[in-house]
Amino acid sequence: MLIRTPIDSRHPNPNMSTLVDRQLKKWMREGGLNPADNALVNPASVNLRIGTTLVVESPGGGTYEVDISETHIDNPFLVDPGEWILTHTQEVITLTDKQEAEVCLRSSAARAGWQHALAGYIDPSWSGRITLEFQNVRRFMVLPIYPGLQLCQLRVRALDSAPDSNYSQTGRYQGDMGVQVNKDLSLS
Repeated sequence: MLIRTPIDSRHPNPNMSTLVDRQLKKWMREGGLNPADNALVNPASVNLRIGTTLVVESPGGGTYEVDISETHIDNPFLVDPGEWILTHTQEVITLTDKQEAEVCLRSSAARAGWQHALAGYIDPSWSGRITLEFQNVRRFMVLPIYPGLQLCQLRVRALDSAPDSNYSQTGRYQGDMGVQVNKDLSLS
């Protein structure tokens, strides 16, 4: 016989719950996203905007930094087919020790030909600008990028308790305000 446990409708998942639009707006007002813009809020996520710096892979295998602050929709930086870049968010994201978040590619961006690497998890107590990893997966078409472009979105989840140690104590990217290349030398 299958025994069903009653579900508490106030807490459908006792371990974590995704913040919805009204909760995201409150989180933003309380300093979770700076600058905050309610126009970026979706039903259960908030769009993030591209910042002003790119790190681009060079033909020799290294990287170089590109300032795109003067680019815009009518005069963008063009990312070649297959090209891999790093950039950062305009927004500073600040999570409490009882929140975690995930960066996801917007479906419109995926349909245009962007791919976002799978490094989108953000630990409790993170604060800083997120470094984003993108690739143009088109075969023949360049893709435009410029500050303010909304390629990804952030999902924020509330945790039922704080971890014993959080990212502000353990993270090597804590407080970053620009694009950060790999800091894990074992992966270089």
